[in-house]
Amino acid sequence: SQRDGRWPSSQQSLVGTHYLYNIGRGAAILVDKWNGAPQVRPIAGTDTDSDPTIVENWYFAVWGYNGFTGPGANRSNHPMDPDYAWPRTGFSCGPADDGFGHRYGDYPYQELVFGCASRPPSVDGEQLWTPPAVPLSLPDLSNPEWSEPLSLDNFVYPFADMDITTPQPWHNDQTTQPEASVPSFLLGSPILRVSHTSVDQLVNEVTISNIGNGILAWRVKHQQDWIAVDKQAGVALARDVPCAEDSPCERSATLTITVAPEQAPSPNAPAWVEIESLTTGEVRYVWVSYGNPEPLPIAGDVDCGGNANAVDAALLLQFTAGLVDALACHSNADVNQDSAVDPVDAALILQFEAGIIGGLPP
Repeated sequence: SQRDGRWPSSQQSLVGTHYLYNIGRGAAILVDKWNGAPQVRPIAGTDTDSDPTIVENWYFAVWGYNGFTGPGANRSNHPMDPDYAWPRTGFSCGPADDGFGHRYGDYPYQELVFGCASRPPSVDGEQLWTPPAVPLSLPDLSNPEWSEPLSLDNFVYPFADMDITTPQPWHNDQTTQPEASVPSFLLGSPILRVSHTSVDQLVNEVTISNIGNGILAWRVKHQQDWIAVDKQAGVALARDVPCAEDSPCERSATLTITVAPEQAPSPNAPAWVEIESLTTGEVRYVWVSYGNPEPLPIAGDVDCGGNANAVDAALLLQFTAGLVDALACHSNADVNQDSAVDPVDAALILQFEAGIIGGLPP
């Protein structure tokens, strides 16, 4: 995996914080395992065009997802490994008294997955997903049709002698493809907001929030070793994201920035924290000015971007029209300093950017 220095990469942070990217990355890995056949993986199915809509045909791909391993490995997933008793009762994620096995260490990975899919866990008496009408089928290791190809003698790269017919009875995946609009609906249009553009205490708290919609995944990096952050990544939920009644949402995140000035190379050494929206690419900076003069506010810079431009003007107009609830740097919004935030302030920014006026207050 790729890392930015000692920090998790943007992809790692997305997978670790945003459930949609986590699911998507898992699905991509599983498809990659499927595509390994027949060159470096065996096939479950009737021929080299094994039907992917048959759930049982994913047997080897699911095995490979957790490691295409056998006896002697840290975690063996070979169904005929002597460490796994045979015959064995199927695995279950359901209640302990349902008559099935529940000890993870007694099963190879693919049997855990198929067992959970068939016998899901319940919360407050309600199953977390609807199981198939008939439990998903695993290869019958008592039948030579499956036990002979799966013999430990055949567990030799590239595993060409391990091809098996589809376990019986087999089940089709009836899931329909989502509409084209679904991804944008689920991802939303998040807008990163950071409560401070500078801090000047030994311990500072900065709020990271989402003034757009959907889920905003973010990560943080500090650029100097004499400052520290208590979080590396997280999410911020917009107001449109529903929350369960009995599970209150923490829609914003609090980031703690700690300063150790005695470790700085000089009293005025510059330092900053970079906060990045992983879903939009926006970046906001929090300048650490302990022992330095606090930077002057920038008139019109309502998105905390470091300057005033047409984006700030657009945000001001949206704010005055009630289309957005807040501005990241609201203290910079009153451009003409008349104690009001209105379209006149947006017009001044646009005039400044067009060169019609030479500057903005102060």
